Amino acid sequence: MIKAVSGQYKGGMEVLTIHAQDVIDVDPVSFSTQSPPRIAFDFVGYGSAVERSAIQLGLRNAKSAVVVHANGRTRVILNLQNTAPYMISRTGTSFEVQLADVVTDVGGKQAAPPVTQSSAGVGSAVKDIDFRRAPDGAGRL
Repeated sequence: MIKAVSGQYKGGMEVLTIHAQDVIDVDPVSFSTQSPPRIAFDFVGYGSAVERSAIQLGLRNAKSAVVVHANGRTRVILNLQNTAPYMISRTGTSFEVQLADVVTDVGGKQAAPPVTQSSAGVGSAVKDIDFRRAPDGAGRL
Protein backbone atom coordinates (compact mmCIF):
# COMPACT_ATOMS: atom_id res chain seq x y z
CA MET A 1 0.00 0.00 0.00
CA ILE A 2 1.47 3.39 -1.04
CA LYS A 3 0.97 5.81 1.88
CA ALA A 4 2.66 9.06 0.85
CA VAL A 5 4.92 10.84 -1.62
CA SER A 6 7.31 13.56 -0.50
CA GLY A 7 10.16 15.59 -1.93
CA GLN A 8 13.26 17.09 -0.34
CA TYR A 9 16.83 18.08 -1.10
CA LYS A 10 19.62 15.71 -0.04
CA GLY A 11 23.22 16.52 -0.78
CA GLY A 12 22.20 19.12 -3.37
CA MET A 13 19.97 16.68 -5.28
CA GLU A 14 16.21 16.57 -5.51
CA VAL A 15 15.02 13.34 -3.90
CA LEU A 16 11.45 12.10 -4.14
CA THR A 17 10.45 9.45 -1.65
CA ILE A 18 7.52 7.10 -2.11
CA HIS A 19 6.50 5.69 1.28
CA ALA A 20 4.75 2.30 1.52
CA GLN A 21 3.05 0.45 4.33
CA ASP A 22 5.04 -2.73 3.68
CA VAL A 23 8.55 -3.45 2.47
CA ILE A 24 9.06 -2.65 -1.22
CA ASP A 25 10.97 -5.70 -2.41
CA VAL A 26 10.77 -5.21 -6.21
CA ASP A 27 11.64 -2.18 -8.33
CA PRO A 28 8.55 -0.83 -10.08
CA VAL A 29 8.23 -0.69 -13.86
CA SER A 30 9.10 2.84 -14.94
CA PHE A 31 9.08 5.00 -18.04
CA SER A 32 9.58 8.67 -18.84
CA THR A 33 8.24 11.15 -21.38
CA GLN A 34 9.97 14.17 -22.87
CA SER A 35 7.00 16.43 -23.56
CA PRO A 36 5.58 17.01 -21.08
CA PRO A 37 8.54 15.94 -18.92
CA ARG A 38 7.37 13.17 -16.61
CA ILE A 39 8.57 9.99 -14.95
CA ALA A 40 6.03 7.26 -14.12
CA PHE A 41 6.40 4.28 -11.78
CA ASP A 42 3.98 1.33 -11.71
CA PHE A 43 3.82 -0.53 -8.40
CA VAL A 44 2.09 -3.79 -9.36
CA GLY A 45 0.17 -5.38 -6.49
CA TYR A 46 0.17 -2.18 -4.40
CA GLY A 47 -2.88 -0.17 -3.43
CA SER A 48 -3.04 3.51 -2.58
CA ALA A 49 -3.77 5.10 0.78
CA VAL A 50 -2.67 8.65 -0.08
CA GLU A 51 -5.11 11.31 1.08
CA ARG A 52 -4.99 13.34 -2.14
CA SER A 53 -4.08 12.03 -5.59
CA ALA A 54 -2.35 15.31 -6.60
CA ILE A 55 0.63 16.24 -4.40
CA GLN A 56 2.58 19.50 -4.70
CA LEU A 57 6.30 18.84 -4.14
CA GLY A 58 7.63 22.40 -4.31
CA LEU A 59 11.08 21.53 -5.61
CA ARG A 60 12.96 23.30 -8.40
CA ASN A 61 12.50 20.57 -11.03
CA ALA A 62 9.96 18.21 -9.47
CA LYS A 63 6.77 20.24 -9.45
CA SER A 64 4.18 17.68 -8.39
CA ALA A 65 3.23 14.03 -8.21
CA VAL A 66 0.00 12.24 -9.07
CA VAL A 67 -0.91 8.89 -7.48
CA VAL A 68 -3.54 6.75 -9.22
CA HIS A 69 -4.71 3.22 -8.38
CA ALA A 70 -6.40 0.94 -10.95
CA ASN A 71 -6.37 -2.69 -12.07
CA GLY A 72 -4.23 -4.01 -9.19
CA ARG A 73 -1.44 -1.45 -9.47
CA THR A 74 -0.62 2.04 -8.28
CA ARG A 75 1.02 4.48 -10.67
CA VAL A 76 3.04 7.41 -9.33
CA ILE A 77 3.67 10.12 -11.93
CA LEU A 78 6.29 12.79 -11.27
CA ASN A 79 5.65 16.03 -13.17
CA LEU A 80 8.92 17.80 -13.91
CA GLN A 81 9.93 21.26 -15.07
CA ASN A 82 12.65 19.75 -17.32
CA THR A 83 13.61 16.22 -18.29
CA ALA A 84 16.36 14.84 -16.09
CA PRO A 85 18.27 11.61 -15.65
CA TYR A 86 17.41 9.80 -12.44
CA MET A 87 18.53 6.98 -10.18
CA ILE A 88 16.31 4.81 -8.02
CA SER A 89 16.91 3.01 -4.75
CA ARG A 90 14.76 1.25 -2.21
CA THR A 91 15.24 0.80 1.49
CA GLY A 92 12.65 -1.06 3.53
CA THR A 93 9.32 0.70 3.07
CA SER A 94 10.76 3.61 1.06
CA PHE A 95 11.47 3.99 -2.64
CA GLU A 96 13.66 6.95 -3.62
CA VAL A 97 14.05 8.73 -6.95
CA GLN A 98 17.15 10.95 -7.16
CA LEU A 99 16.94 13.52 -9.93
CA ALA A 100 20.20 14.68 -11.48
CA ASP A 101 20.66 18.44 -11.40
CA VAL A 102 19.76 19.98 -14.74
CA VAL A 103 21.35 23.34 -15.52
CA THR A 104 18.85 25.87 -16.84
CA ASP A 105 19.37 29.18 -18.55
CA VAL A 106 17.83 32.49 -17.50
CA GLY A 107 14.62 31.82 -19.45
CA GLY A 108 14.01 28.62 -17.48
CA LYS A 109 14.58 26.36 -20.47
CA GLN A 110 16.88 23.41 -20.27
CA ALA A 111 20.36 24.28 -21.45
CA ALA A 112 21.88 22.26 -24.26
CA PRO A 113 24.40 19.63 -23.20
CA PRO A 114 28.01 20.62 -23.72
CA VAL A 115 29.39 19.85 -27.17
CA THR A 116 32.37 17.54 -27.24
CA GLN A 117 34.72 17.07 -30.14
CA SER A 118 36.31 13.88 -31.27
CA SER A 119 39.74 13.57 -32.84
CA ALA A 120 38.51 10.68 -35.01
CA GLY A 121 38.21 11.54 -38.67
CA VAL A 122 40.39 14.65 -38.48
CA GLY A 123 40.87 16.03 -41.97
CA SER A 124 37.77 14.42 -43.46
CA ALA A 125 34.59 16.41 -43.92
CA VAL A 126 31.27 16.08 -45.66
CA LYS A 127 31.01 18.46 -48.63
CA ASP A 128 28.56 19.28 -51.38
CA ILE A 129 25.40 17.59 -50.09
CA ASP A 130 22.47 18.01 -52.44
CA PHE A 131 19.03 17.53 -50.90
CA ARG A 132 16.00 17.02 -53.16
CA ARG A 133 12.44 15.79 -52.82
CA ALA A 134 11.36 12.62 -54.57
CA PRO A 135 8.00 12.66 -56.44
CA ASP A 136 6.34 10.96 -53.44
CA GLY A 137 7.64 13.69 -51.05
CA ALA A 138 10.46 11.66 -49.49
CA GLY A 139 13.83 13.34 -49.00
CA ARG A 140 16.81 12.29 -51.14
CA LEU A 141 20.49 13.09 -50.73
